[in-house]
Amino acid sequence: MSDQFFIKQGDTSPAIRRQFFDGAGNVIPLAGATVLFSMARNGVTVVDRQPCLITGEGDEVAAVYPWKAADTAKAGTYRAEFEITYDDGAIETVPNDGYLQINIAEQIA
Repeated sequence: MSDQFFIKQGDTSPAIRRQFFDGAGNVIPLAGATVLFSMARNGVTVVDRQPCLITGEGDEVAAVYPWKAADTAKAGTYRAEFEITYDDGAIETVPNDGYLQINIAEQIA
């Protein structure tokens, strides 16, 4: 998967916002679902299953993870994923064909 997100070291904005799509390209409905965000580097978990906000409706629904300063404290390339728990208890981790790549660029000063 080639999905990437870029942010500078120590920044907390912009928040990471993602829509999820099924195999037919339709937006996955998140009504009644919970979404957790995780991020790791070199086998070390940096963000461990933290809750996302669900925003929008219909084709505009998305999960938003608001960064904490500690999440972006160290520059580098990270792998991330979202875990959706639907209202019926079913769990789906996305992307399911790899990971979202998070690129934290080093600050100059």
